[in-house]
Amino acid sequence: MKTLLLITCSPREKQSYSYQVAEHFIQGLVAKGENEWRVDTLNLWQQSLPEIDRVASSAKYAVMSGMPLTAEEQSSWEGIEKHCRLFNNADVIVIALPMWNFGIPYVLKHYIDVITQPGICFKWTPETGYTPLVTPKRCILVSSSAADYSTGSGNELNDFCIPYLQRWLAVYFGHQVDHLCFAPTAQINAGIDAAREEAFDQANTLINTFY
Repeated sequence: MKTLLLITCSPREKQSYSYQVAEHFIQGLVAKGENEWRVDTLNLWQQSLPEIDRVASSAKYAVMSGMPLTAEEQSSWEGIEKHCRLFNNADVIVIALPMWNFGIPYVLKHYIDVITQPGICFKWTPETGYTPLVTPKRCILVSSSAADYSTGSGNELNDFCIPYLQRWLAVYFGHQVDHLCFAPTAQINAGIDAAREEAFDQANTLINTFY
């Protein structure tokens, strides 16, 4: 059985456009039946994520230098490791997110800073730069945005969301990244329905070429 981790980043939960597309993709992938799937959901708005504070930072530098951790640092680091394991142990990762102010929701940025840790997901040297330490896997970004930021839209330079996430996943983890997009959402109902169908079509195409 393979594990799919769905990370949801919208406070609108199931009303979120990105969630609707992610759910459509996951249901189609499971129904295809070439693998048995366990789907785990991580709603970032319902998580008490570890703070990356002075103690967590001290723990990280102790790990990087091979120094022993204090009891306080060890407790902080264990909370971070728990989230790293959940992310790294999944076979497929789906991140459903809305674009906020040309970028990503702050809860997702917090999560990224928690799980992107040296010695767990990557190592770095001046000679080689970043080297992922985890097994590369498929990661699907499912985004929604009020405007269209796709190639050819004329808005590409305003997208600080998807290019950032693609680079993060590729550089630190070595993951293969696909993108499904529900956009634009700032329109009347008929336009929303058309955008939804286009996003579902993208999801169906990915399902059919996934294996």
